[in-house]
Amino acid sequence: MSPHEEKVFKLVVKVGGSLLTRPGLGPAIAEWLDRRLAGQPAAQVNLIVGGGAMIDAFRQLDAVHGLDPVSLHWQCVAALRHTGEIVASLVPNCSIIGSQASFNSHRQSTTAVGRFAILPDAFYHRDSGDCLPCDWQATSDSIAALLAQKIDADQLVLLKSCNIPENIDLREAARRGIVDPLLPTMIDPHRVEVIELRWTEPK
Repeated sequence: MSPHEEKVFKLVVKVGGSLLTRPGLGPAIAEWLDRRLAGQPAAQVNLIVGGGAMIDAFRQLDAVHGLDPVSLHWQCVAALRHTGEIVASLVPNCSIIGSQASFNSHRQSTTAVGRFAILPDAFYHRDSGDCLPCDWQATSDSIAALLAQKIDADQLVLLKSCNIPENIDLREAARRGIVDPLLPTMIDPHRVEVIELRWTEPK
C-alpha cells in the first residue's frame, strides 16, 4: 500500500439464518450498512449467511437417522452456498465470491472495497486444513469467525433476530445460546459485536 492509499476497513457481517424469511431483509441490511459505515469511505463488507430453517431440516434428519457427522457437516456447509446467493441477490450492489480462486484473489487484495457475499465453501472445505469440529458444535457463527481470521478483518458483526441484552459479553452470549459456543475461543471478543437487526417489514 502506498503512503497515499487509504487503508481498507474490512468488516465481516454474519446474517443470521433466522432473518432469512422476513420480508424486506435486503434493504434492511443495506440501510444498516449505510448507517454503520457512514464516514468510512474505504470499506470492504464481507457478508456470510446462516442456514436457518434449511439447516434445521438437516438437524431433524440427523435426529431421525443418526447420519454420519462428518459427511453431514460438509453437506451443511455446501447448503450455505444457496442462502448466500439469495442474500446477495437481495442486497443492492453485492458481488458473490463463490470459488476458491476468487476468494484467494479477494483475500490478497489490499484495495477491494464494496459489498461481497462470501460463500462458505469458497474458503472452508475438506481440503482447507481448518480445524473446526465436523459436527453440530460448529455453526455458521464459527465459520464467520474463521472468515474474519482468514481475511484479517477489522471487525466481525453477527446480525441476529433475537433480543440482545445490552453490554452482554461474548462468553455469556454463548452460554445463553445466542451465539455459537466455539466463537469466544476463536476470536478476540473486542473485535466482535452481536446485534439485533430491526426494521419495519413492508406490508
